[in-house]
Amino acid sequence: MLERIIASIALALFDWLAKRAERGSTARDADRDTRSLDRAATSLRAWMLANGARSGIKPDQDREGLPK
Repeated sequence: MLERIIASIALALFDWLAKRAERGSTARDADRDTRSLDRAATSLRAWMLANGARSGIKPDQDREGLPK
């Protein structure tokens, strides 16, 4: 009887896996919302500048020149 229970569970598992394999897995990208992305970038930029981040790249004074 225990063998029947285990066999039934195994068959159900194999059946589930077979159906899952047939269906496949396809990913779908979300729609691009440029308005929200722009607002988020603006908010993030303002927050960073308010908390001491510098805009642009400034050279490091302690850095040696590039080798020739």
